[in-house]
Amino acid sequence: YRDLHAFPTRRSSDLEAAFGLLSRGTPGLVARAEYCGVPCQIRVDWLAPACSRFPDNPEEWDTGWIVDLKTCRDTFGFKDACKRWGYWHQAAFYQAITEKVTGECLPYYLISIEKSEAAMCVVWELDQETLDYHRKENEAKIDEIREEFLAMQPVKGSKV
Repeated sequence: YRDLHAFPTRRSSDLEAAFGLLSRGTPGLVARAEYCGVPCQIRVDWLAPACSRFPDNPEEWDTGWIVDLKTCRDTFGFKDACKRWGYWHQAAFYQAITEKVTGECLPYYLISIEKSEAAMCVVWELDQETLDYHRKENEAKIDEIREEFLAMQPVKGSKV
């Protein structure tokens, strides 16, 4: 199993980094797209699309990003919890669907916040190599179950 390659941000404090990531964008966006021949839907915690850095110079763009907020008991054990709960596969899936919708492969950040009085906050930047690795695993699994999934009938009244 491939280990996570995520790095704490290089800012002076993780609260400052989290604030910076959440200073632009929109919470709770739903995106739908066909992916690997299957209709898919995601709900991202936070999406900041690419935008012009300066209104008078549309040539200079800031990249957008995806942020996933996670609460945890212990920020030091967060990497292990991510493996246990499959967050790297989720991140790769969210990035892939967002790319289908926006046409851009956006960087992916996780903000882990302790469920404690101290509420320690750590910002993780996932490297693209790790996301690509898990994206390939996701696509292989979707290929494996596609026909079975497409043969399922939707529940009466639901939309697929």
